[in-house]
Amino acid sequence: MTTGEDTAQFRTHEVKLGDTIYYSAGYIRLDTVSINPNDERHAFTAKDTALRAELTVQSIEGSKFKAYPLYYLKDNKINYELDTVISQGLAIGFSRIIDPGTIEISVKESAKLTPFIALKVLKFPMINLVWIGTLIMLAGFLISMFYRLKLLKR
Repeated sequence: MTTGEDTAQFRTHEVKLGDTIYYSAGYIRLDTVSINPNDERHAFTAKDTALRAELTVQSIEGSKFKAYPLYYLKDNKINYELDTVISQGLAIGFSRIIDPGTIEISVKESAKLTPFIALKVLKFPMINLVWIGTLIMLAGFLISMFYRLKLLKR
């Protein structure tokens, strides 16, 4: 195992509508399960087989978040689409259907869900003056250094 490797694992939970899953900083409640959802992210038809769990993530601080993991059949393969709640460090998946009233939800807690760093870049209109001043100071330093070396050689 290398240093910095993410060792968090998915934990599975069997849940019914209204059940809760506890994690280290709050709980997750299963609100509903939608069949063939049609929204801005998904466009399933009556020929498709897709289920989406609608979950509410409640943190200890009182913040509420929504998560929508997806379980669907495409090209005779079962596919999963995880949903993340980055502020809580959660990756949530709809793993399988156990029976008509029970599903399996997978939850992974990790501090390494974001593989990127966001930087805010500000534009300073007079930044060129700072660079010109830096170059003038560098030139002055070099001139004085050569002048001192010239004096020492005499």
